[in-house]
Amino acid sequence: MNNPCSQFQLQWEAEVVEYVQFLWDKTQTSWLKKNEPNKLGFSVPLLGPWFVPLSYLHIQKCSGGGAIEPTTQYLKPLNIVHPFYYPRLALSIFVADQL
Repeated sequence: MNNPCSQFQLQWEAEVVEYVQFLWDKTQTSWLKKNEPNKLGFSVPLLGPWFVPLSYLHIQKCSGGGAIEPTTQYLKPLNIVHPFYYPRLALSIFVADQL
């Protein structure tokens, strides 16, 4: 890639998508449990659908005042459109499959 910031942006987006997919997998209803949804632990934060990268101040507080990579300051926010956040989207996909 020519632009090093795009690599960090893609990595940021991949991590967000992986997190959303994890939430989706953990909260899907299991057919074996007769439509009882799986449960997340208390330690799993529910974030989204609007993901904003940490600001300079947050990074500085988390790292204890260490060196901060400038490329992380150029990450763009990400909005995820997924059935986990928009349940009607899952319903429309299900209805379209039935046609």
